[in-house]
Amino acid sequence: MNTTILIEGLILSCRIGVPRAERSSRQAIHVDLACDLGAMPILRDDLKQTLNYALLHKQLLELAEKQSFVLLETLAEVIARICFADKRVQTVTISLRKPNKLANCAFVGVKRTFHHTELTQ
Repeated sequence: MNTTILIEGLILSCRIGVPRAERSSRQAIHVDLACDLGAMPILRDDLKQTLNYALLHKQLLELAEKQSFVLLETLAEVIARICFADKRVQTVTISLRKPNKLANCAFVGVKRTFHHTELTQ
């Protein structure tokens, strides 16, 4: 019985893009993430026994406020590292999308899956 904590539809206001001019202003990045905690015991309504998604949400907003990025792939990796600060997180799948970046295209983006052992060695 695996448990996955979800944050879906989060919009971060980021400075991100390959051209320096694109990073000069903030743009919306749509974020979906799934943190797999593996098998968990019965929780008995104790928040300390699971991943606190409100805290994770706050950390992601702070990240977007403080840092800028060239690539969505790099942003995804930094988000994964934040998730893996909780040792119970085994795998994180992150989707990042930029709206209206290309003509006739609702979104461009990246989806990456990270395993705890890959980023914490």
